[in-house]
Order: sequence, then C-alpha cells, then structure tokens
Amino acid sequence: MPGLWRELTTPPPADRVFTVGWMAYFVLFAAGFVVAVYLSGPAVRDVVPHPARRRMIRRLSEIAAMIFGSGLFFFGIRALQIDPLSLGAPIWLWLCLIALVVFALYAARQIHDELPIQVAAYEREHAEQRHL
Repeated sequence: MPGLWRELTTPPPADRVFTVGWMAYFVLFAAGFVVAVYLSGPAVRDVVPHPARRRMIRRLSEIAAMIFGSGLFFFGIRALQIDPLSLGAPIWLWLCLIALVVFALYAARQIHDELPIQVAAYEREHAEQRHL
C-alpha cells in the first residue's frame, strides 16, 4: 500500500507525463469540456427545442463543465511540470475521473427520474395558460 500511495501522490517524471492512457484522459476531458460548454450556452436552443429538457440539459452541462475543467486544469499542471502544492500528482486526475463517473450516474438518474416529471409539469402549466 505505501508504494501505491507514493505512486498516486508523487508527480511523474517528464518521460511518463504523455503516456497513451493519460493522452486518452486528456482527449476525453477536452472533448467533454467543449460539449459541456456548448450545451450550457444559448446554442442549446438549436439542439433541444423543449424548454424543460433544455433547462435540465443546461443545468447538468454546467456541472459537467466544472468537472471537465478541473480535469483539464490538473492535466495542464501535470503536462507543464510546474507542480505547485503537488497538484501534478496523479491522484487529482483519478479523483476527477471518479467525480465524472459519479456525475454520469447522477445525470442518468436525473434524466430518467426527474425529467419526465418536469416535462409533464411544464406541459400541464402551458396547457392551462393556453386555455385562459
């Protein structure tokens, strides 16, 4: 266990920064960040026409942008080898990956359980307004 902890908390040497696994991490987090920022902006109107769905997508994408942005921040420190306060240690990248998995489960639950309720409430509210 001490070897694993040391491996997680010690910044990597320069020759182990850009391995295939960490480059896949970078591509995943960079693409996720771009998509999340796109969906949290006004362009989401073109992608999702229903206002209740758009509100849920915008809220979830704002959270996702923070997670993806944090992962890119820690990867940038690792890549630049500046390492203030041991922020270039692999543990931060792994924690961002775990946060992404937990967020994906949360988002799936929200979309599956809460979205139909919000869409029905929106439709019911607007149906009442049309009758007035």
